[in-house]
Amino acid sequence: MSDFRNAPPSSARLEDEAIERWVHLTSGNATDADWHAFQAWCHTSPAHQAAADVVEQLWQGLGESTQPRCVVPAGQRQAVPAGGPAAAPTTAQPAAVMATSTAAPDATSTATPVAALTTAAPATPAPAPRRRLHRWAALAACVATVALLGLQQPARLLLADQSTATGERRTLTLDDGSQVWLNSASAIDIDYSPERRTITLLQGEALFQVRKDAARPFVVRAGDGEVQAVGTRFDVDLQPAQVNVGVAEGIVQVTSGGQQVRLNHAQQLHFRQGQAPSSISTFDADRDAAWQRGKLIFNRTTVTEVLRSIERHLPGTLVISGHLPDSPVSGVFDLDDLPAMLDVLGRTQPVRIIRLPWLTVVMNDTEK
Repeated sequence: MSDFRNAPPSSARLEDEAIERWVHLTSGNATDADWHAFQAWCHTSPAHQAAADVVEQLWQGLGESTQPRCVVPAGQRQAVPAGGPAAAPTTAQPAAVMATSTAAPDATSTATPVAALTTAAPATPAPAPRRRLHRWAALAACVATVALLGLQQPARLLLADQSTATGERRTLTLDDGSQVWLNSASAIDIDYSPERRTITLLQGEALFQVRKDAARPFVVRAGDGEVQAVGTRFDVDLQPAQVNVGVAEGIVQVTSGGQQVRLNHAQQLHFRQGQAPSSISTFDADRDAAWQRGKLIFNRTTVTEVLRSIERHLPGTLVISGHLPDSPVSGVFDLDDLPAMLDVLGRTQPVRIIRLPWLTVVMNDTEK
């Protein structure tokens, strides 16, 4: 009987490891020992060397790519040695860097985009399949995008009255006794006057339990629409393309695009910029607002929808590369253990998940 523990690693696993090593080597923080360790890793087997060749070809191709790149300023760059990363020098560091996003979130330094990477042609690279190179190119473009844009944040979010960090959830009690549950990576402004109670959802999602006060309407602004309640419990989720509103108790009135729609208990709708509210559908508070209890519940939900649901809880950026299968996902997941959730998705769904510091990339694993 063969021992699975001694089975050789798959090419996909080796490529994952190769790009993680290469990201570190080109980060500007690698030491001579790191380069020697990578040389030894490449010589472990022909499969290891082939994985290194794939990554090297990717980085060469980026020199001709029109995608934005983040690299070390030209005055600080040094060429990757001829013969590929396995032939690294013992005293010089490579400087063509794609993963500046691996810096800590509070880092103040920024990289400068330049026209091309400085790389030398490999001696005799093993040709990689075109589709595989395209997948790696997509990953590299994702890393560059995070490096260029990931640390930018609108000033209004930094100045919000209340906000949560990624992975944080918080309960607030307002001056009138109303309560707000802020989901991960969310922000609100609070404006109470004698005539009106106004909450502006700047980012993310919030669940509201409103104290009744007929003399002072409670209004939540999100996007270019409004949700007004007298005494109720409702959820507002500000997505990039639309705002979702669901009612757990009571009644709310949604205004968008010059149209008003009344939502009752267990009803939901969404609205887009400048458009009237959508048709009404069923809202399951136990499932759709389960994040308040630290859970995510899915019932035959597509992989893409599941990933979009957990996106705001992940540090950094989530990128979906290409079209993912429509296979259904059902289960209850713990928001305080997202790595375990990603592991489950990677094991049970036909997707490939690559995790780097501040970047998670998901690809269709059926596209070899």
